[in-house]
Amino acid sequence: SKKIGLFFGVFVPNVTMMFGVILFLRLGLIVSHAGLPVTLATVFFGLVIMLITSASIASIVSNMEVGSGGVYYLVTRSLGLEIGGALGYAIYLSQLLSIALTTSGFAYTFIELFPQYNVIKVEFFTLGILAFLSSSSAKLALKFQGVILFVLIAALGAIFFGDANNLPEQEIVPPFYPNGHLSFWMAFALLYPALTGIEAGMALSGTLKDPSRSLAYGNAISLIFVALCYAGLMVYAHYFIPHDALISDPFAFVNYSSAGWLVTLGICAATLSSALGSLLGAPRILQSIANDGLTHSSLAKTYGPHQEPRWALFLTAGLALLITITTNIDQIIPILTMICLISYALLNVIAMLASLMNAPSWRPQFKVHFLISFAGAVLCFISMFMISAGWAITSLFLLLGFYLVLRRFEVKATFSDLRNSILFFLSRVALYRLANSMNHALTWHPIMLVLIKSASRHIELANLANSFARQSGLLTFATVVPESWSDPNKINATRSALESFYKKENIECLVEVHVSEDEHSGYVNLIKSYGMGQIQPNTIVLPISNEETSYELLEYIYNCYLMQKNILLYQDPALDSPIHTVKNRNRKRKNIDIWWNSNSRISFDLLIGLIYTLTNSPDWNKSKVKLKIMTASKNEQHAMKKYLNGFVKKSRLKIDVYVYLDVNTQSEFSGLKKYSQNSNLVVLPIEPLTENESFNDYANYLNDLFKQTEDLPSPCIYVSSFDKVDHRESYIYPVSE
Repeated sequence: SKKIGLFFGVFVPNVTMMFGVILFLRLGLIVSHAGLPVTLATVFFGLVIMLITSASIASIVSNMEVGSGGVYYLVTRSLGLEIGGALGYAIYLSQLLSIALTTSGFAYTFIELFPQYNVIKVEFFTLGILAFLSSSSAKLALKFQGVILFVLIAALGAIFFGDANNLPEQEIVPPFYPNGHLSFWMAFALLYPALTGIEAGMALSGTLKDPSRSLAYGNAISLIFVALCYAGLMVYAHYFIPHDALISDPFAFVNYSSAGWLVTLGICAATLSSALGSLLGAPRILQSIANDGLTHSSLAKTYGPHQEPRWALFLTAGLALLITITTNIDQIIPILTMICLISYALLNVIAMLASLMNAPSWRPQFKVHFLISFAGAVLCFISMFMISAGWAITSLFLLLGFYLVLRRFEVKATFSDLRNSILFFLSRVALYRLANSMNHALTWHPIMLVLIKSASRHIELANLANSFARQSGLLTFATVVPESWSDPNKINATRSALESFYKKENIECLVEVHVSEDEHSGYVNLIKSYGMGQIQPNTIVLPISNEETSYELLEYIYNCYLMQKNILLYQDPALDSPIHTVKNRNRKRKNIDIWWNSNSRISFDLLIGLIYTLTNSPDWNKSKVKLKIMTASKNEQHAMKKYLNGFVKKSRLKIDVYVYLDVNTQSEFSGLKKYSQNSNLVVLPIEPLTENESFNDYANYLNDLFKQTEDLPSPCIYVSSFDKVDHRESYIYPVSE
């Protein structure tokens, strides 16, 4: 019974906000300077923007339970706390400026009639009375606005029943605006703010009996009513009021009317109604912001039978009074229109995205095609920059500033919003596009699946994999749990624990918990089946020990060959020998040693790309990368150094080439133990398993390779390429002489 209906809750505050000073003191000037056709066109254009926006609002509010806060509430529940909070503070600021502006306008009009009073005192008492009225009851304040609306309509009637003989005789004076002419956009800039009043009713959404129905119908009805009143007065003024009076005198309507005192009263009523509307709306925006934890909780408290947010109201009145007394409002007026246009654009974007995504939860009673909402958003942004590009950019930067401040606080929302649906929609589009694309070296990105037994034991591997994928790839950590874990809560708890662990380590990744009869079968299944469409791992990362090559490892490699997925084997001596001292592991300037293998060029090409992504990450971006090889003769040393330097230079790689000479060398890796003792990471390309090669032969090859690295203190990565991508296309190899 204490809620408010459509008429007093939406129509009255909207109309009284839009029937402002522009109607009585600027409309005649705009018509006389721009001409009737242009002025009618500006009203029609503004009405189109506002009707599209009100239709988008109708679709949003008819699909949700609407709380208090108006535009702020709708945006936060759609685009999240950060964006909604930034817009909420911007709208709150615009409401403060509106209160200050209209209060000053009333005070100066009052002083014109009663010059014996002081302007500041009039402003102070006016704000005090309006604040008291608002704190007593929003319903009572809105009924008072109903009285103001009656006065405004009576003032319009006095103009329509006026007579040109009432105009005082005056000498020819120059036009009010320079050159006596206004272009379409200049006229639109002056007139459009008169139509930006629907947020007055929206701010009272928490006090409405039926917010969805009231906002859907009330906004549209009030907009059409106001537009018809403006258009009717334009036509009347153009044909019945002398042009000379209109073009030079802002008070032409007052002087022309049949009761000048009534029009003057209407001007005062218009300023008071706008101030009262903002005093009703602004505290409720602040209250909603406080309810969401974005400001002090005391501002969310309500009092009295009508649950009025009095602390928020008193703070709003105090801030508005401070701005009124100390600030030149004329320099800030354009930002009011800009903030309104930004909020309208965002509302149209929300309606467009929700309609376009067509989620099962999107079931509005008032459906709007996404192209209509898109057109509304585009028109809002065009209008912003056509009115004033400088103020448009200033307003956007102000919004960005609020957003960045809120991001730093990391406030957690207690509600869901559309952001995940938007991400899902974009991912869906991308997945379908990628499904028809071909893998190519120029568009290849590392999509890594790391198979782990213990997250805490393999933390260095986790950080290394994160560095590989952080800048341009995707990363998943997968573990296997036994089928005996029949309780789904236990599996979900394991997944949550892993997600929390990696989040604490500042590692962005996905987590997969796979159920299998044993660990080996689970890893094989993950290699074969994990992923979706083209977004599936192209590189498997597996930790290994210094022991002899096992059959399980060979089967993992074989399945990577079978599924055409690259494999990275990670060996860390610190894991196999806890007392082993690792030299220089934590120093800032890290060394990465790559060893050349002429028999595994395919793997080497993949390796170089991975090293590039690694050195672009924050943890490895200051690393010194060294490409090393052993040769048995000086001629071979000279030729190889020239060849590799040419490769590095032409391929734009930041790599230093080292070619070591040893006449007794037996392989290109024989210098590993001697020349990679001080490295932080050793990376080796290994020959891939071939179709006709037996497991025993490949196991012997790997065992020989592992023996050459067994005494190294630093981790080693063995890289083998099995994918379809010809990674050589990313590089330029010189022609051998």
